[in-house]
Amino acid sequence: MIRHFGLKLFILMISFACVVTITILTVDYNRLKETTEHNNQLRLEKIEDSAEASLHTIEKAYYFFDQNTAEQMRETTAELLNLYKTEPDVRSWNYAELKDQTGMDIYIIDKQNTIIASSYEPDIGLNFNACCSKLIPMLEERRRLREFHHDGMDIEQSSGRVKKYSYAGTDDGEYLIQLGKYLDTDDIFQQFNIFGEIKTLVDKYDLVDDIHVLNLGGRHLECQLPSSI
Repeated sequence: MIRHFGLKLFILMISFACVVTITILTVDYNRLKETTEHNNQLRLEKIEDSAEASLHTIEKAYYFFDQNTAEQMRETTAELLNLYKTEPDVRSWNYAELKDQTGMDIYIIDKQNTIIASSYEPDIGLNFNACCSKLIPMLEERRRLREFHHDGMDIEQSSGRVKKYSYAGTDDGEYLIQLGKYLDTDDIFQQFNIFGEIKTLVDKYDLVDDIHVLNLGGRHLECQLPSSI
């Protein structure tokens, strides 16, 4: 009887010790997990802040130091608006010649937010309602205001290359004239290169596989430099 009682007590003590040990290990594991997740979240926020700061820096650099390009776009837009008054059939324009003269790509966007004519043929037929609906309010507002407006850095829909865009609506409200100029060959881009900064961050932190920056249309902002660079 005493032997059986002692055996049961021994088993009970072993079981209790196992339960206590498992409980302590579980609590420690959960604490370690929470601490690790918290630290990882802080690291991710730090990386995100760094990438965002780089993007703001390059945007400001283009906006404040690339006024010459903006002025060229303004002058070119005025010339195209005058051309539209004398030749309203935008599909009949010689876009290759216009691009050679201006050094910029030209896009004509209709009321359905479709590019119906352009010097950059891969984008002809592109419908913003289908590919990037978030841009629609901006496009319609700029068509309605009929004023010249230029952006900072954005991306070309088909190639992913970095471009600067400008917009102006025609006087009759039928079309939006968009100009585009590549920025990835400019000295400013080389000095304020967010993509180089992102690569540095990805290489530095093993926690991060990749960093994606999205434009207003929800498209992944990435740099595909021409082979000549």
